[in-house]
Amino acid sequence: MSVETLYFVRHGETDLNKELRCQGRQRIPLNEAGKKQMQATAELLKGAGVNRIYASPLPRAIQSAEIVAEPLRLEINTLDWLLEIDHGEFEGLNFEEAEKKSAGFLPTWHTKPHLITFPGGESLVNVAERLAKGLSDLTARENGVVCLVTHQVISGVARCIILGKPFSELWEDKLVNGGVYKFELNETVMGRIRNFIVKKI
Repeated sequence: MSVETLYFVRHGETDLNKELRCQGRQRIPLNEAGKKQMQATAELLKGAGVNRIYASPLPRAIQSAEIVAEPLRLEINTLDWLLEIDHGEFEGLNFEEAEKKSAGFLPTWHTKPHLITFPGGESLVNVAERLAKGLSDLTARENGVVCLVTHQVISGVARCIILGKPFSELWEDKLVNGGVYKFELNETVMGRIRNFIVKKI
């Protein structure tokens, strides 16, 4: 293992965030508030020793990563496994629209997320499988301090895997827009990642 520290950064606010819609794979840019949030995040990370930045390929994450990368004079690259959970048939819907489509579905997602698979989309286990494999590959080839600019659910699933928590606790300590998780990597953490790939729990 050569990566010492991983930062997971949630992208800044978008208009869909503001409207409380299922954003998922929607290709939407940051709004002005989101840009300001990411400027504050960039200031926070300026002295963190980040030497590599990756982003989800969605515009809101790429924009956020560019703001973080600018003062560090780093290039960014995208990784498909950092894409947000696929909300399938619920993409773009707000709470009222989702309730009309399937009453009680979003309330269950917000209270028991481990029980949910989005129709035409993904479950948390689907997300975790691609995330664990991606993290294993990334940590094997990179060094030092790596920053991953991504999404709320991706960051939450990473937290569960790395800290050894069940997916029922996805929403505990959830990231706000522009928020940051910092994880120190050690053999215990890497063991959890490897075990998840094997067991697919």
